[in-house]
Amino acid sequence: MLILNKEQKIERTKWIEPAEGLKLLVGSANDSRYQSVSATAYRHIERLDSKMKVGTSDFDISKVDTSQPLDELLMFTVAQYLLKDWQGVGELNAKGEQVAIEYTPERGTRLLKQCPDIYWKVIDAAVELSKEESEQIDETIKKS
Repeated sequence: MLILNKEQKIERTKWIEPAEGLKLLVGSANDSRYQSVSATAYRHIERLDSKMKVGTSDFDISKVDTSQPLDELLMFTVAQYLLKDWQGVGELNAKGEQVAIEYTPERGTRLLKQCPDIYWKVIDAAVELSKEESEQIDETIKKS
C-alpha cells in the first residue's frame, strides 16, 4: 500500500518594520486563500462600480452607500491571510498602562484601518515575497 503524505505547503514569510518599534510578519501574496477572497472582493467592487455607473456622466456620488466601506473588506482580507504576527502593538489596560497584545485578524484589521499606510506596506511586502517565490521556482526548474 502506498501511503500519501499530507500536502504541506511551505509558507514564506518575512518581518518588516513599517514604523519605528513596529514589526509585522507578512506572508506571500501567492497564498491561495488570499487570492480567492481578494478576487471575490474585487469582483464585488466591479459590480458595484458598474451598477453605480462609475466613470460615466450618470455617476452620482450622493448615491454611494458609505455604511459599509469596501476598504474594510480589503483590509480584513489582508489581516486574515497576509499579516501573520506582530511585535510592538499594544493597548492601554484599565490602569492606563501600555500592554502588548497578541495578533488576531480582527486586531490586524483595526491596525490597518487606523494606519492605512501600513496596509500598503504589507501589500508591497507580500507582493515582493511572491516575486521571490516565483524566482526561486524558476531557478529550481532550470536546475532540474
